[in-house]
Amino acid sequence: MDPANYVLARQFAGVLFFLDLLLYLPYANVCLGAGYWGGGHKHVLRVVAPIWAAASIALVLGVYPLIAAGVLWLVFRHYYVANRWNNAFRGGGAPGFMSHWVAMYLVLFELARVLDTSGGLVHWVRLMSNVDFGVILLCSGTYKALSGYLRGEGMEYGLANPFWGYWFGWFKRRRPSHLGFRLQNIWAPIAQISTGVCLLLGASTTWFPEIRWAGAVLCILSFGYLLPTVRLGRLAVLMMVPALWFLPELGVALPEPLARSLPASVVPDVVITILVGTIIAYIAVLPVLKVMQYLNLFAKIELPGPLQKGLTWYANKVPIIMWRVFTPDVTNFFVRIHRVDRATGAKTPLVHEDTTYSYRDLRQWRRSLRYLHVTESIALTTVFTTLKYFRSQRALFEERLRAYAPTLGEPGALLEFEYVAILKGEETFEFLPVTRFTIDLVSNEITEDRLVPEFEYDAPAKYSHIKETAGYGTYAPRDPASAAAR
Repeated sequence: MDPANYVLARQFAGVLFFLDLLLYLPYANVCLGAGYWGGGHKHVLRVVAPIWAAASIALVLGVYPLIAAGVLWLVFRHYYVANRWNNAFRGGGAPGFMSHWVAMYLVLFELARVLDTSGGLVHWVRLMSNVDFGVILLCSGTYKALSGYLRGEGMEYGLANPFWGYWFGWFKRRRPSHLGFRLQNIWAPIAQISTGVCLLLGASTTWFPEIRWAGAVLCILSFGYLLPTVRLGRLAVLMMVPALWFLPELGVALPEPLARSLPASVVPDVVITILVGTIIAYIAVLPVLKVMQYLNLFAKIELPGPLQKGLTWYANKVPIIMWRVFTPDVTNFFVRIHRVDRATGAKTPLVHEDTTYSYRDLRQWRRSLRYLHVTESIALTTVFTTLKYFRSQRALFEERLRAYAPTLGEPGALLEFEYVAILKGEETFEFLPVTRFTIDLVSNEITEDRLVPEFEYDAPAKYSHIKETAGYGTYAPRDPASAAAR
């Protein structure tokens, strides 16, 4: 791996991490503090935000990058991985996953440089990241291909959705059967599958390095295309960072006038051997784990008990996930939120496509900044996808809604969450309110008003393969007998 490419990628990541913190700050007390995390995080931002900022800047300047990457990895581990099933933040979704993934590999690269000055360990870490990243993209493209993209059900929902599309108003007025949508739906899975295949085939420098370079360039171009069209936040840019590790020498990086590094350490050969063995084991287990996930989800087949349990535990700890980003199950609806006057029934919009997502109404700029951040779209979406993912467990949805509603900063209010389905008309997309959930923040009671009784808002999208699973963090199907007993 070209050293300049690595430094450029590390600097690029540092800039992204710093910008992401800045974008969190207007509502950090919610997403990183007490709002989602409870009283234990009430004062944590006074410590976390400065450390996060300093470590990000250190990555850019090259000031003890191993320490800086390690600090960020621990912060991201806490917010994006270790507690992703515990609160409404949901680990920041795929953007949080990639922030953690990139920070983890920065730690591994920096540690390898310190422990082995010959570059041998760096080579093995690069191989590990190459295979890992290739599998991520291959799985992302495969899931899209199997979930409707190649049948005309895919990106168009996200583009016309206020939660996900920068220009949703324009796309909403387009004909859903437009050739442009069809081509995007074909391009997205094919590009990701092709990128993954190129990276995997070119993983070894002795095999097909030119193919690896082609995969890296294709990755950068594909996610570069998404930047101005889809509200993915830092995810699209973060997906370009690892691609820099696999390109031929660029010979460019930002100046590092304050660069400082930990001194190289002399470690016994046996330590290097153990580390290399661990990397080989990780690479060997990865396809086995992926086969398990696909069998669980698509074929409803579980591996023998101890193996299924052990691999699931391992996948959650790393983590290794099934990439279901931007498929219709999460993009074919959005949610409006109103405050309801108890005396008159009058409604005041708190989150609405005509104000919150319009870019023109600055009267509620702080709330708009919160909801224009991709992780907030993910948080609110996952409250309501619980209805699809755990259809027999309505209490889980109500639990999540009760946890989410107080974060709006309307104590004692009556709040209405309106579920709006995105349908394909003949000439335009249609926004159809199908049900309303009203929560009383005094009594915590939730009531539902079905506006379109025949509409199954909890049904999977067309061509979707989602099924109710045995619990959080697993793709193993839920035992029907257990579900019936409830």
